[in-house]
Amino acid sequence: MLDQLIGRIPKPLLVFLILAAGTAFVIFSEPPISVCDVQTSAFKEAQDKFLFSQSKTKNSQLAKETQYDRLFDYCRQNNSPGGCLEFFRKLKLMTFDVERVSLECKTKLSQIKAYKSAVWDSLELLVRLAWGAKPPETYHEKLGWLSPADLNVFCRLKDQATQVFSDQSYAKFQERMLQSLPGQEGMPRDEAWRLLLLSVNCRNYQ
Repeated sequence: MLDQLIGRIPKPLLVFLILAAGTAFVIFSEPPISVCDVQTSAFKEAQDKFLFSQSKTKNSQLAKETQYDRLFDYCRQNNSPGGCLEFFRKLKLMTFDVERVSLECKTKLSQIKAYKSAVWDSLELLVRLAWGAKPPETYHEKLGWLSPADLNVFCRLKDQATQVFSDQSYAKFQERMLQSLPGQEGMPRDEAWRLLLLSVNCRNYQ
């Protein structure tokens, strides 16, 4: 009976109905793509070689390692301007790509695990590099060997940490740094904060 009914429908109309049904299925079976989805995808594509693994090998440690991981470890181990130069350069490019995401869409970036780790881990590394193995003896030593260009990267990360995540997340990070740096035990809180890189006035470096 169904075959007879279909047979009575003119072929041009039948083709139109099939195409319309197919289009409707696609529209309703997949959620619409938003502006934020497009911007997030563009960010992922731009940072593909830095934040995400390029290895085609599965079930190996190499498959999990990223360019970010290698540069982060090299910077941490060398603890010098030359050892961190390329890492800081890549971080700065990452912050440029974040700036291309509109303010109302930035919170979607917080759902990208690799980006989230890059922001918080890099901020912590910069804080620890500046602090050193013991508390800086003077306010002027709190920057360590970091140059104005390095501090610009730090400040960009710091600003984006509150934009993309939240003031509460940044406050928790700040507190954790205050309590975990070597030699801070027994120091007055105000003194530790004064010597901490997080207290630097970023307006001087942006």
